[in-house]
Amino acid sequence: MIARIPAVCLAVAAILPAHARTWTSSTGKTVEAEFVGMQGTTVTLRTPDGRQLGIAIGSLSAADQDYLLARPRAETAAKPAGRSPTDILAEIARVGPTTPAWWATVQMRTPSTLDLTGTYRPKAWEPQKAYGAYFWSIISPNPGRWREGIKLHTQAMEVRQKDKDALLQCMSSLADAYLRYEKDHARAAHWWTRAIQMGWSPPPEPAAGLAECFFRLGSATMAAETLRKHGSVCGAAVKLLAEMGDTDGAIRIAEQMAQSTPEAGHVYAGNVCRLAGDLARAAGYYEKALAVKHGGRRLAQYQQRARDALQAMELYDKLDVSRVRDGTHQGSCAGYRGPVEVQVRVAAGRIAEARVSRHREDEYFFHLTVPELPDRIVKANTVKGVDTVTGATVTGEAILNAAAQALRSGMN
Repeated sequence: MIARIPAVCLAVAAILPAHARTWTSSTGKTVEAEFVGMQGTTVTLRTPDGRQLGIAIGSLSAADQDYLLARPRAETAAKPAGRSPTDILAEIARVGPTTPAWWATVQMRTPSTLDLTGTYRPKAWEPQKAYGAYFWSIISPNPGRWREGIKLHTQAMEVRQKDKDALLQCMSSLADAYLRYEKDHARAAHWWTRAIQMGWSPPPEPAAGLAECFFRLGSATMAAETLRKHGSVCGAAVKLLAEMGDTDGAIRIAEQMAQSTPEAGHVYAGNVCRLAGDLARAAGYYEKALAVKHGGRRLAQYQQRARDALQAMELYDKLDVSRVRDGTHQGSCAGYRGPVEVQVRVAAGRIAEARVSRHREDEYFFHLTVPELPDRIVKANTVKGVDTVTGATVTGEAILNAAAQALRSGMN
């Protein structure tokens, strides 16, 4: 079973000499990769595009298992990686309370009618008065105003000093904005941590956000402990654990989700297995999602995601970029709001460009995935094993599946 290994390993692995070889699974699947290290029953490999894979030794061919056993013990020792909690907490304490360098350059355009206390209860959608509606209608859809949104959260915190519940909620919103808008992990972690110190109990999604900050700052251990401590059962936690290489932990949380919303939990579990390379198990989870008769309000959407995933896996199995004709090819897949169309340009047997040509997604989620996800496809020269972007799973899945369709349509 293949799993993602923390990105902090990349800096260490990048300085090691490359000795790529062909690895074969017990089912006959192959991958070109170099050996990085081995710990317990897992071997770590690095592919030519820089991705690191954690593979259960028992899932490899007998020849590969013999190869690993024959390596000197010193070579198979796991390479140290990551930063100490002391260093990370020191960075958060140093950077977190400060304002970013861009702060003074941001011009505020907040309407005078906007209620910064968060107490206004609208009878309809009133973005010029209601704080949450203003963010969803004005700030989030416009990346050019994201920094303005961060400053606005800070102003609202000043207004809410005497209302502890409203203040803590605003702190969480500020942390989330630093994470999603700016990928500023130290400042995001600072505000979530400060809210917790003031007695706030984080819901699953913010807890997963704090865990992601610790992971991006260099500690998978701190991230895992945060998820455990706060009992974060949500899609964001599933994705984060999968990216950290904890496939079993990710599936465990997905199965917990399935107890209340089976269609969501089964789709997330399927996505984890698919990313790990266990396609048979992934298909089983997707089939479970399709078998749900009575689910939540997003039942139809999750079941469409399951159908798209099953179709994509079939495409992935037949996909060979070296056989795709030179030129631009197009594919389409259902996103959150409608079809997402992707164009993939191939030149000399490699993916030269991938871009979203048409969509109806919410701008906030769309801008989280573009240009990062198309760039990942180009760098990997495939859609296999490419992960979606945290915070925009549905849109990311649609982009990957549409790209797979585009490539498949151009195969000779």
